[in-house]
Amino acid sequence: MYQKLKLLFESKNRYRLVFLTTFFSGLFIHFYKISNNLLNHDSIYNYYSSQNVIASGRWFLSVACSFSTWYDLPWITGIFTMFFIAFTAVIVVDILKIQNIKAACLSGMILISAPAITETLFFGFTSDGFALAMLLSAISVWFILRNEGKKCINYIISVICLTLSIATYQAYLSFALVLLIAYGIKNSSEKSEYYIDKKLYFTGISLLIIAISMILYFVIWKLLMLIQNVTPTDYQGINKVGFDINTILSAPFDIIKSTVLLILGGNIIKHGISFYAIFNILFVIAFILLLISFFIKNKIYKNKNNFIFFVFCILSIPIAIYCWRFTSSTVSYANRMLSSASILIILFLLMVEELQIKRIFKNVFTVLIALIIFNNSLIANVCYFYLQQENDTTLSRATEMLSIIYEQGKNIDEKIFINGSRLNDVAIDDKYDVSQILCLSPMIEKDLLFDEYHTVSYLNNSLNCSFSSATKEEKEEIINTNEYKNMPVWPIKGSIRVIDDIIVIKYTD
Repeated sequence: MYQKLKLLFESKNRYRLVFLTTFFSGLFIHFYKISNNLLNHDSIYNYYSSQNVIASGRWFLSVACSFSTWYDLPWITGIFTMFFIAFTAVIVVDILKIQNIKAACLSGMILISAPAITETLFFGFTSDGFALAMLLSAISVWFILRNEGKKCINYIISVICLTLSIATYQAYLSFALVLLIAYGIKNSSEKSEYYIDKKLYFTGISLLIIAISMILYFVIWKLLMLIQNVTPTDYQGINKVGFDINTILSAPFDIIKSTVLLILGGNIIKHGISFYAIFNILFVIAFILLLISFFIKNKIYKNKNNFIFFVFCILSIPIAIYCWRFTSSTVSYANRMLSSASILIILFLLMVEELQIKRIFKNVFTVLIALIIFNNSLIANVCYFYLQQENDTTLSRATEMLSIIYEQGKNIDEKIFINGSRLNDVAIDDKYDVSQILCLSPMIEKDLLFDEYHTVSYLNNSLNCSFSSATKEEKEEIINTNEYKNMPVWPIKGSIRVIDDIIVIKYTD
C-alpha cells in the first residue's frame, strides 16, 4: 500500500513539474510574441473572426478558438496555447511512461520550443485552437492505449477526440500517428514493462480507430458543407484530397525530399548552414545510433515478430509525419504542421535514460537536446524581432500612402484600385541574413502591403479607413488609360494618383 501511494505521489509530482516547466518555459520563450501585437499576412484581416472555415475542412476550429473569444488577443490566446501544450506534454509523458524527471521536463520544453509552435504563434488568432487540436490528438492516443476498464468506451472516446482534432487542424493526425509509433518502438522489446505482445492487434486497432475517425471527419464535413452551401477551397490542396494512384506513387519521393529539408531547415546550398541544421544532423546521427543500440541490446532480432514490428515502426515515421502527401499532390507542408517531429526527440530522451550507456554519453546527448531547445528559443525570438520590423515598416509605408492620398484631395472612404503584387519584393531574404531562421523565414515578409487585398485590409483594420475596391470594369478602364501606363511603380513619386475619381496605386508594371 505504501509503495503504491509513493508511486502515485511521485507520478503526480512528475506530472506537475512537467506541466509547470512546459507552461512557464513557453511563456519565457514566446513572451516577445504574446506580449506584443505582431501582425502577419493573415492577422491583418483576423482581428475578429469566428474562424468558420468549413471550406478548408476545419469544421471544429470555430469552437476550438471560442474559449479565448474570437478576437486576436495575443496575451489571452498565448496563455491558452501554453496551457494546452503543457497539458499535452503531460499526456505524452504518461503515454511513454517517462519516469526520469529531467527527461520528462525536457520533453515538455522540446514540445513548446519547436519551430512548429513558433510558426503557429505567428497566427496567434488560431494558435490556441491548433494547440487544443494537439491536446485532443494526444488524448486520443491515451485512450487507445488504456487496457483496463471497458475498452469499447475507451475506443469511442478516442475516435471522438481524434475526429475533433483533425476537424480543428488536419495536420495533428500526424501527431497521433507518430505518438503511437514512438510507443510501439519503446515497447517492442520483451524487456519492456509494457511489452506489446499482440503486435498485429495493436497495429490493427490503432489503424481502425484512425480510419473510423477519418471517415467520421469527412462525413460530418460533407454534411456541414451541404448545410452551409459551400465548396472545398483549394488552400493546401484540400479540394483535391482523395486516393489517386499517381499521388500515392509520387508521395514517397516527396516525403524523402521533405524530410531532408525538415532536417536542414531549408536550402542550405543557397543560404548556408545553420546551427539548426547542425544540431538536427547531430540528432539524427545520435538517434540512429541509439535505435541500433536499442535493437541489439534488447535482442529484437531474435524474435521474428519483434523484428518485423520494429522495422515497420521505423519506416513508418516519415510516412506518419507527412501522411497527407498520400491524399493530395498539391498539399504543401508548412512548419506549423510538423509538431509531430518533436515526439522523436522525446523518444530519444526516453531511450537515453532507459539504455544502459555510459554516463558521459548520456550527458553529451542531454547537452545536445538542451542546445536544440536553446537554439529553438533563439530562432523564435529572432523571428519575432523580424515580425516587429515587418510591422513597423508596414505602418510607416501605410501612413505614407494615406498622406499622399490626402494630398490628392481624397478621403479614407473612397474607392481604391491597387494593381499588381509586390510579393517577390517583400521576401525577407532579399534584405536580411536569414540563415539562422531559415526554417521559418518563408512566413515573414519585409512588409504586409504586397497586394490589394492585404493593403486594403491593413488600411481598413489597422488605420481605421473605409476603402472599398473598384469594380472589375472600372479597373479594366483604368489599366487602358495612358495616364496609368505612364505611372511609375510604388514607392516612386507619382505611383499614387486619382484616375476617374478612383485612387490608383501601381505596385508592378
